[in-house]
Amino acid sequence: SSSSVSSGSSPREGVSKDKEPYRDDIANLTYSIAGTSISATDFPNALARTARQFKISNWSQEKATFYGIGKGLKRAGIAKDAITRQPFLANVLSANPNALKYIQSGYQY
Repeated sequence: SSSSVSSGSSPREGVSKDKEPYRDDIANLTYSIAGTSISATDFPNALARTARQFKISNWSQEKATFYGIGKGLKRAGIAKDAITRQPFLANVLSANPNALKYIQSGYQY
């Protein structure tokens, strides 16, 4: 969207300042459930609940969701190349064509 163009932003892909609290909440959520037996359907529901608290109607269209997941996975010690082998991420990875790329980008935080 053209409305998000700002001259002061860094060229590196990322999330806008106002989305950082959301991203970090998603990271905490992901960290807390990584390694548990949460199902592929329960995790998106949890993401949606968190998104609603931040007035985000569709978590799967929000890049910050995937950055947050990546940040949480990194903290949980899950390697980048193991992302696709996490059962609870199955529906998340199929929710957005760039999901995997964005989750991997989240490892920078």
